Amino acid sequence: MPPRKRPTVDPEQQAIQQQQALLTLYQRDPTFWRERLIVDGPEGPIEWGKLLCPVQKADFAALDPALKYAARVIEYDDQGNQLPLQKPPYQRFWIQRSRGYSKSTDIASCIIWLIAFATRKIEGIIAAEDQEQAEFVREQMIELMQYNEWLNHFVKLQKHELINKHNGSVAAFKTSDAKSSFGAKPHFTLATEFTHWSKQDFWTAVFSSAAKTFDKGGLLLIDCNAGTGSGWQYRMREEARESPLWYYHAPPGYAPWYSEQTIQEQAAGLTIQEFLRLWKNEWQASDGEYVSLTEADACIDPELKELEEAPMPGCYVAVVDYAEKGDLTAAIVGHLYDGKIIVDRLDTLHPKLMDDGIVKVQWVEQWMRKVQEKFGGEFGSVQFVCDPHQLVGTIQILEAEGFNIERFEFAGGRGNFEASHVLRKMILHKAVNWYPGCGQIKDSAGRVWTPGGSRDDLSTELAALLYKKIGNRYRFTHARDAHDDRAFVLSVLCDFIVKNSTEVADWEHVLPAREGRFGL
Repeated sequence: MPPRKRPTVDPEQQAIQQQQALLTLYQRDPTFWRERLIVDGPEGPIEWGKLLCPVQKADFAALDPALKYAARVIEYDDQGNQLPLQKPPYQRFWIQRSRGYSKSTDIASCIIWLIAFATRKIEGIIAAEDQEQAEFVREQMIELMQYNEWLNHFVKLQKHELINKHNGSVAAFKTSDAKSSFGAKPHFTLATEFTHWSKQDFWTAVFSSAAKTFDKGGLLLIDCNAGTGSGWQYRMREEARESPLWYYHAPPGYAPWYSEQTIQEQAAGLTIQEFLRLWKNEWQASDGEYVSLTEADACIDPELKELEEAPMPGCYVAVVDYAEKGDLTAAIVGHLYDGKIIVDRLDTLHPKLMDDGIVKVQWVEQWMRKVQEKFGGEFGSVQFVCDPHQLVGTIQILEAEGFNIERFEFAGGRGNFEASHVLRKMILHKAVNWYPGCGQIKDSAGRVWTPGGSRDDLSTELAALLYKKIGNRYRFTHARDAHDDRAFVLSVLCDFIVKNSTEVADWEHVLPAREGRFGL
């Protein structure tokens, strides 16, 4: 019997079958696909899986179930039976990394996989502040597709979108500086470089659009560096950090591929705030437009503490900025000693912590009476400074009882500009000191209130202030949804003392003379 001939194997057909099997694996498992992508390594092209660091692997491990669900990837058990679709643990992601930590490359790879391998037609949004920010992601797409040319058989990258050549899936770039429509129901939404966004209404449109498909497995991903301030981006960050619906990851420190020499060079060439924000991934209270957090904190004297009464006879100044609701109510007491202004106490009330959501004017009258009792009389004298438009009734009642009250219009005028400049000079020269925790907000039971678990006191408020130009003059102001009430009463306190300190003996305590006077 003649020997049986082996069936002839067509090399080309075999290669096609192997390629199809490989593509099937790529579609079923984005991790398998990602690790075999070719990228630009430190010594030339290399498989990406050999370079991925633990931070990247952790974020991809959280993202991949959501990617597969959005793409409607069909999964099978060991017997080849199709498994039912299961919603992923997370559909909302906040990924915050330091500079150069491969954010744009990682995000670009996720979008390419979705558009290339989705088993249905899907639509997505890549939202950015402007075209320049959008280009960060687009440039990484270009690079990945250049190193992995086979991807060009499945997807095509155009100026404003990435499209699937076969099923019409598309990821469209949207920017706040262009007319963008958000009427569609995106299967996935990327908000890239989120902390650079300036327009909250653009975020509102993006966020509300993403919410249309959450119940159907829609995906929302925010990528960013650490930001500054306590505005709407910070509040979104805190929501993501605290909510069980969100995957939140903001690992401290810089990417492992940077040398210590590079990091030390950056530390030497940047302000401490920018270095901590960009390279240590630490959210900053401010970028220091008025004063930096470091400059404000330098005025904290750890030996000082909040005082209930005058430590010794002398002359004290008390300033009250009252707001029934909306703004904070701030009331401060201070005095001049040894050429420096010392803050004795700063009481701060938030209306949302008060009964009925308002700060009653009676609280101000009680506070002023207590200050007069504990810091005036046998202890010395108290000069109050109040806005007659805020507290006209209280001023009339207390003046009739002998209180010394200076009227100062808080709403505007030359005095506000001068007070802003005086305060800044005094902070920079460390000519004003306050106690640790000064200005912390407390509830009706006296407990410190920390919104979102973050630090909130006089120093952080000062560091979050902005400069506002009116005509040829400048004064500080606050960002949207922030406050400047504590800074304002401090500025009025300092300005009043400086302008009335020509006869220093009237303001300083009678103690052994020390060197030092105002040097503004």
